[in-house]
Amino acid sequence: MGFLLQRAARWVGFLVLIGMWPRVGAVAQTLCVVKGAGYPEFQEAAEGFWEGVADRGHSRRGAEYLLGSDSREVVADGIRKQSPALVFAVGARAAQWTQEVLPDIPMVFALVYDPVRAGILGGSGGPRIHTSGVIAAVPPAVQWQALKPIYPGLACVGLLYSRNGIAVFEAVKDLLQSEGVAVEAQLIRESGDPAAALAQMSDIDLFWMTPDPTAFSVWNREAVFRSLRERGVPILAPSPKFLQGSLGADIAICVDPRRNGRQAAEIALDLLSGEGRPLLPEAPRDWTVFVKAGRSGLPSGINVTYVR
Repeated sequence: MGFLLQRAARWVGFLVLIGMWPRVGAVAQTLCVVKGAGYPEFQEAAEGFWEGVADRGHSRRGAEYLLGSDSREVVADGIRKQSPALVFAVGARAAQWTQEVLPDIPMVFALVYDPVRAGILGGSGGPRIHTSGVIAAVPPAVQWQALKPIYPGLACVGLLYSRNGIAVFEAVKDLLQSEGVAVEAQLIRESGDPAAALAQMSDIDLFWMTPDPTAFSVWNREAVFRSLRERGVPILAPSPKFLQGSLGADIAICVDPRRNGRQAAEIALDLLSGEGRPLLPEAPRDWTVFVKAGRSGLPSGINVTYVR
């Protein structure tokens, strides 16, 4: 028996040496999740993250926090008490807050559409600690290829944009024009009225909503959707959260939140592997077509995920 135990110990030691056995230190590491809002897709991303952690043989150890449910000071104190090896931030608000309040803790983000514009990456100071993640934006060309069979024969597309979202606007406009689609666009200023700008668009077949927080703020979004609903113009949104409610958009071609979280988990565990190499943010590996449940005018036979 002693001989067998001795041989088993040697075999385990060999597995550890060649990297086939999970490291005890890595398994025991605490990982915290911070969600910037209570959206269902944010929770799905968190669940996908924990699934990805488990897939790599790591135990789930750590708590989830929701900014707004408790004071931010309470959230920060709770995270510091756990001394996590890494924070997984879901959404731009959570990533910005984590980088500002917990700059000494590595962070991986998900469901962030433009981490540079959000100040999470780049800028004059740059990130103060290891920061990486999955960029949630699906390239306009990919969206267009998925959109064409759903809305064939589009002749004119409407766009609203602000100075803050001009880069995405230009990319979408150039793509549509290269495909022979006319574009009606209106610039929205900080105090502008999006509904009034929409009224100036004469005959659009689709409205393409870009991830522009100035053009589509929480204060003017309902007016935009109501105006388009009254005209019967279908709406392409940048996120499935905009499909919710009676006035919600019709379709969103974007990342699957759960898969986004799983991909972020891989980045997080690679970052914590101890190799010390920088990990660049990644583009999403896949995407999903989300459709507003019950909305008429959409063809059948297309693989979609329905949002109520």
